[in-house]
Amino acid sequence: MHRRLMLSIAMLVVGAAMLAAASVASPGAAQKQSSPLGSKARKGGILKFTLFAGIENIDPQRSYYVPEWQYEWLTGRMMLNFAHAVGGRGYRLLNDGAKNFTVSKNGKTYTFNIRRGMKFSNGAPITARNYEHGLLRVLHENVGSPLASFLTDPASVEIVGATAYNSGNATSVPGIKVVSPYKLRIGLVRPNALLPTLMALPPTAAQVTSLPFSPITSVSAGSPLPAGGRYYVQEYVPDRSIKIRKNRFYKPLGAAPTPGVVDGFDYDIGVQQDQALLLIKNDQSN
Repeated sequence: MHRRLMLSIAMLVVGAAMLAAASVASPGAAQKQSSPLGSKARKGGILKFTLFAGIENIDPQRSYYVPEWQYEWLTGRMMLNFAHAVGGRGYRLLNDGAKNFTVSKNGKTYTFNIRRGMKFSNGAPITARNYEHGLLRVLHENVGSPLASFLTDPASVEIVGATAYNSGNATSVPGIKVVSPYKLRIGLVRPNALLPTLMALPPTAAQVTSLPFSPITSVSAGSPLPAGGRYYVQEYVPDRSIKIRKNRFYKPLGAAPTPGVVDGFDYDIGVQQDQALLLIKNDQSN
């Protein structure tokens, strides 16, 4: 019951993150919320935010809360994704990094066919190996991903060998297999139709294979965090700032495109609400 409750909370977080992302990055949303003066959505530029308190994680596999998923949703290229829509339509699952997937007759084997031509923000190609690496980071005990419990659940989704790997009793996960450069296979201990939903959550996004099996706690401007989504984390100074910039190599390639009108997002951390209001009134928020 506890795990199901946590999954429900996670789904609420997904919805909140989707709405937040759409409101700041979608031209349609911006136009619908235009001012009485008839202003239109601006393209380009850096959209600035303030956060009252710091985030807990910049690591894509450790992120779990709303402020983190607001940008992880824009930076991650998951195999599946939720429709970029407001309301009930936003909960529809769509193929994203995977052009399609199949399920075995016994319901225990999922085969994902990865789109060809996708690239990380550093220009490196995205293949099945990158999705495998992201999932292994989720399950590795040193990374400490909250999502690991959803993929090792004996009462729900349990990937073959994931529990032993997550507890440090194995060095590989037989249930996660790269069949070919653009084909990934996931085997479950028992059938469970929840797996595709979990593959649409930000922590399951593709990752460069050089990302270590240890928590990422900061990102220097000279060494950005590569991402396969519309945006990537350019810099993160703990308790001070986050800089998100557009991935110039991003292409939908047949998937529903992730909204992205602005060139990037800047988060200033530790700004009180009344202070943020004064900055805006004094035109010092730029």
